[in-house]
Order: sequence, then structure tokens, then C-alpha cells
Amino acid sequence: AAAAALAELGGRQMLAAAEAAEVRARLDSLAGELAALDARLGALDRPGDPPPDTAAALARRAVLVAADDPVQARWSARLARIRALQQELAVVDRPGQPPERCAGDLDALATLVGDEDPAVQRWRARLAAIAALRRPVAALLAAPGPLPDAAATWAADLAAQVGEADAQVRALRQRSGDQHRLAAALDAWPALVVLDDPALAQEQLTAYRALAGDDARAQAAARRLAELLGPGRPAWAVAAGRDRHGPWCELEVGGARMRLHWLPPLTGAIGSPADEEGRHGDEALVQVRLTRGRWVAGRECTQGLWAAVMGAVPSRSRDPLLPVESLTAADAEAFCARLGALLPGCAARLPGEAEWELAMRAGAAGPFGSIPPAQASAAIAHHGLGLADPRPAGSGPPNPIGLRDGPGNLWEWCAGAYGPQPTGSPAVDPRPADGPLRVARGGSWGDGLLSSRLARRLALPATARSCYLGFRFVVEDGP
Repeated sequence: AAAAALAELGGRQMLAAAEAAEVRARLDSLAGELAALDARLGALDRPGDPPPDTAAALARRAVLVAADDPVQARWSARLARIRALQQELAVVDRPGQPPERCAGDLDALATLVGDEDPAVQRWRARLAAIAALRRPVAALLAAPGPLPDAAATWAADLAAQVGEADAQVRALRQRSGDQHRLAAALDAWPALVVLDDPALAQEQLTAYRALAGDDARAQAAARRLAELLGPGRPAWAVAAGRDRHGPWCELEVGGARMRLHWLPPLTGAIGSPADEEGRHGDEALVQVRLTRGRWVAGRECTQGLWAAVMGAVPSRSRDPLLPVESLTAADAEAFCARLGALLPGCAARLPGEAEWELAMRAGAAGPFGSIPPAQASAAIAHHGLGLADPRPAGSGPPNPIGLRDGPGNLWEWCAGAYGPQPTGSPAVDPRPADGPLRVARGGSWGDGLLSSRLARRLALPATARSCYLGFRFVVEDGP
């Protein structure tokens, strides 16, 4: 158009020849510049990322063409769309979860610049990596089940892509932490002899199952929980309940009562370490496992209960509250048999040695069980207190399951003969030994304090009678 106008002006002799030549040269230069710009900007009609100076080239071309030039409009719109998408998609390069719109924006950008564009490939790779990490995490969070070992790695890898604040990362870390915390709580139950909070324990098991399902750990924990909770009130008991020492029940004969405490199945050590003061050579340390629970009399058999069951009391000093003494092992066994006859289902018997020591320790490893050595002299009935008789049964402090006077007050007859410690790793449900001598445990009011160590063993003739010698009984749970 400019060239045509120039020719018309020259024909009308309105421009001098020199002026016309100058204007023509200028027009030719602009036309050449426009052609060069069109050649460069023609790339906007093909897939590819326009070079950074494309906007400047378009702006220059806008000066050279008409305001309504359709090519200018098309190229300007295409460049604006590419740059807008690139700006929106820059968020994919930053830490955090890219917005959901990024997948659609990336497809739109790929149609403009091509799938081979490095930025498109980089962004597609990151979106794909995040999606690949999210799939297994979502599957884990959607259903209960034990977390695989790879879960921690998945959480770390996903957090590296989208940050710790991401909802899935937080949920997986929370679940992993909860599951490990609950698993640790459940795994501690086999070592317990009493539950501090049965309701909390049930909540922990329920919560673990909700996270991990009913796996082997949950099944083992459910069995242990039932063992710790005990069997409920026996048919021969007149009362039952639970206190800080665990389940208890009471039997009654002729108005005389005895409270028994639940000893669950457990594994523990009997005997004493080599450096324990007062140790004897027959106190080898042995691990023992009891596979069944039982009820254990909370104190030594009282004269009142003996009289109600057997009649005449053999004791030197008479008081219904004092423990019965001056009886043989056979006398104690006869009491147990008679008690079982009076209370059907009450399978009373003397405890075996290992059974007695595990019950008195109830998980405590000290010389006197749960009684600290510094407090033992005042807490235990022994010779050093100047006593003239045993203390009333149950005067000593309770152990973790509620048993009193295990150390001190009276030696207690045990089932079976004196013999070597059981063998095994652990020794499972050891049977009482055979032999000519019987065994008593616990020390007495007439002995020194070190004789009341729970590992101390005393060999006696079965016919021995002494004012320092009594017993307590256990009752099996079920047949």
C-alpha cells in the first residue's frame, strides 16, 4: 500500500525524485524487516516453545502491520496462551502437590509446543512420579492391614515430592506411628502379670486391629489379654472382682474366707544371680514358663480357715488370724483335698517350687521380689524384729498380683521333693521332683532376713513340724 501511494505521488510530481528514492528505500527496508519477522514468527504456527525474544519480535511486527492484521492476532494469541500455560505449570517445579488442573494444562501446552518439549517432559515425569507414589499409599490408607516394610520408604519418597504437609504423607506417617506404637504396647503384654488399665488394653487391641487387621500379632495379643483378664468368677467362689493387682476371687468355708489372686500364664526367672548376698549353691538361675493360669491364695492359710476345713488346729499359738503352723507336708495336702471336697470344682493343691517362686516374684527380679532391699527388714517378718510369733497372715506388703508374706513370716510347704532346679530354656511347666526330702520356701519369723530371699530353698523331711512352717495353696483354673 505504501509503495502504491508512493507511485501515485510520483506520478503527480508531488515528490522530488530524490525524496521518492529515499522513501522507496525506506519502504524496501521495512518490507524486508517484515519479511524477516514473518519468517521468524512463522514458527508460531508449528509445535514448539517460542524463543524468549518472540514477544519482542511480535511487538515490532505490530508496528509494521495494520491493527487488524489476522496473522498478528493469531500469533499474539498463540504466544499468550503458551506463556500463560507455562506460567501456570511452573508450580510443578516447586515442592508440594501440583494443583489438579496441571494435568489438563500440560495436555493443552503439549498441543502447542509438542510432547518433545523439555519442560513438558519434565513436568509429565514429575506428575507421573507423584501419581505412582500415591497409588500404593492410597491403597494402604483405604483398607486395614499390616503396613509393609516399604511403607516408610513410600512416605519418605512422597514427602520428598510433595512435602511433609501433604495430607497423604501425614495420614501414612500417622498410621505408621500409631501402628508401631500399638504394636509395641501389644508386644509388651507377654511380660506383664497384671494390666494397669484393662479398658485401655482393650482399646489398644481394637485400634491395632482397625489399622493392621486380625494378623498374627493381634491374635497373640487377644490370647494374652484373655489370660491377663482371667477366667471370671469360679463356681466355687463367693465373690470376685478386680483391683490394682488384677483379678481376685474369694472362697468361704464355715464363715472363714480366703482371697485368691490370679496368676496368668507367664515366663520368668527363678533362682538368684551369682552376686546375690546370701546365695546358696542350689539357686541356679533358670527360665520357667507356666502355660496355664491359676488362683493363688493371697496369704498363708489361716488358723480360722484350717479350723473350718479340718477341725483341730495344730498351731503353737492360737488365733484365727494367725497363719496355721506346726504341720507336716501331708497335713497341708490333706487340707487341700478336704477343701476340694467341700467346694466342688475347687482343685486346691500345694504349689510347685517354680510355681511358688514365679507367683511371689510376679515379674520382680529382686532378692525379695517387689520389696526393695532397703525396705525389706521393716516389711518382712524375720528374726531381726524380735517377734515371739508369726504376724497375722497377710500383714506384709502385697506383691504386684496382691500376694502377701511370700518372703518371711512362715516357711511354706511346696509340692514335690527337694531336688535340682528344672532344666530347659525355658523349662515348661516343670513337674515337682521325686526324692526323700520335701522343700519349703520363703523364710520365717524365726530366721535371718537373708533366709527370706525368694530364691532360698529349704530341704526338710516330709514329717517335719515347726512353728516356723506353714503353707498356702493354689487352685487350678478348669480341669
